[in-house]
Amino acid sequence: MKAAPKTTWKFLRLTSLFVPAMILISIFLFPFPFSPLTPCFAQKVVDKMVATVNAGVLPECRQICLITYSDLLWQLALQPNTPLDNPSSADLNRALHLLIDQRLILQEAEKLPSIEPSCSVL
Repeated sequence: MKAAPKTTWKFLRLTSLFVPAMILISIFLFPFPFSPLTPCFAQKVVDKMVATVNAGVLPECRQICLITYSDLLWQLALQPNTPLDNPSSADLNRALHLLIDQRLILQEAEKLPSIEPSCSVL
């Protein structure tokens, strides 16, 4: 009786290691096809950052310095006869410059010392 060639044993040994390795890789790297959960879709962008005003000066100006797209829409809502559904670039630009001016004035006003009234005035 002849002995089996060595190449056959090596081939069987490699395939017996290769198949379980591929199964493990497919389970751990591609879990979504096997997941019982429903697929998750990308998140919707709600608001966009448009500009920051003097953000480096004040350390705690997260809300004062940041101007978002919704801020521009709120500013446009305060102006009469301005469409909000699809605002033009000129309207958005005008609202942005107005908000930048308002934020700069607010930041300068916060630098001024506040005067507390004396007891005689109250």
